[in-house]
Amino acid sequence: MAALLAKVYSRRTIVGSVSMWGTLHVEQPSGKVVGWIVDTWTDAGINSPLPPRMYWVPRSDNKSGIRTSLVQSTRPGSHM
Repeated sequence: MAALLAKVYSRRTIVGSVSMWGTLHVEQPSGKVVGWIVDTWTDAGINSPLPPRMYWVPRSDNKSGIRTSLVQSTRPGSHM
């Protein structure tokens, strides 16, 4: 059976014309941190717009912390 995930933390920021949000997820009921879902975009009307992209950033148990590789996909329902 697949583990259930719960969102435990959410953060949003805007730097210039780029917006980003992320949510931290843990397994239930163990509470083990499994990773972040992160989304980046720019608003309509910006020159060279950044299309919406969603990333999964898994937590790793190695000494370097979070893995640097990202799995990238287009956000469902996006329009630009």
